[in-house]
This record gives sequence, structure tokens and C-alpha cells, in this order.
Amino acid sequence: VGLRGTVAIGTASRGNPARVTLHDRYGQMHNVMAEPHEDNGVIEQGTEVLLVRHENGIFFVLDGRGPIRLD
Repeated sequence: VGLRGTVAIGTASRGNPARVTLHDRYGQMHNVMAEPHEDNGVIEQGTEVLLVRHENGIFFVLDGRGPIRLD
């Protein structure tokens, strides 16, 4: 949580996670499954995202292309 990544495979929507590739603070690459934080969000392949939550093995992300709003 708190890291940026890129949607590598698929389009993420609620209930339909996509694969996100990210690098940890040591430079190691990881692949995680992620859904949009917003209920009606859709995040396309290639989009930069911010991981904001982890629950039951799924990460939740915000679209990282513009200003990030957590409300």
C-alpha cells in the first residue's frame, strides 16, 4: 500500500481485478491483482495507479494519472 504501479494485463473494475506490476523499495518487481477503489471505477490497461488498500488478497487502487482524491 502506498506504492505506484501500472495495470499490465486487463481492465480493472469492481469484482474483476486486473494484474498490476509494481516495484518495491528494493527495486524488486511484483505482480498483484487489483480492483478500483471506487465502486463504479474502471481502470484500463497501461494506466498508472496508486495502491491504497489491501483486503482478502486483493489490492484496491486509484487512477494515478491526475490529482488523487481520497474522499
